[in-house]
Amino acid sequence: PANPIAMAELRLVQVAWAIGVLGCGPPTVKGFLVQPSGFQIETSATETHRITHDHATKHGSPVKTVLGNLLADLRSTLARGGRLTSFNLAFDAAVIHNELGRAELESTWFWDAATHRGLDTMHPDICLWVTEMSGQAPSRYCSLKQALRTLVPQHQRLLDQHHDAEADAHMHWLVCEAASPHV
Repeated sequence: PANPIAMAELRLVQVAWAIGVLGCGPPTVKGFLVQPSGFQIETSATETHRITHDHATKHGSPVKTVLGNLLADLRSTLARGGRLTSFNLAFDAAVIHNELGRAELESTWFWDAATHRGLDTMHPDICLWVTEMSGQAPSRYCSLKQALRTLVPQHQRLLDQHHDAEADAHMHWLVCEAASPHV
């Protein structure tokens, strides 16, 4: 895990989410590129997610707009009985919480409550199950790649786009759908 000081400094570059009903067809995947404001996208980050500072500046949306869209969809989903899930929810929740504060949105309390009730598909018990299913020694840690390969191997083509927020959201959806009868 990142140290607390480093967590506070992390910024959003790309945000995506998948919305739908498990077992009822593919989800709707929404994704946004975020305009960097007050920070520079570092080369090391670009190497991971392939988004340059110049590209995000030219093609991104303001973080306040992106987070507004995310929160609107989350409110709607929760009102219909849905649940927020994420692979490594605590990490994602902390980064978005910090961005909500920087954007001066009044929704940090709502976000915190939604993530507190959310499901982290990287939970140690789920990872134990995934690693046992994959034939490996049981482990309380697994990656999104490992979970996808184990639970929905027919969708491995998505791994070519790993670290793209929309592809990762779609992969997470598939993993969550496959795991839902077991959690």
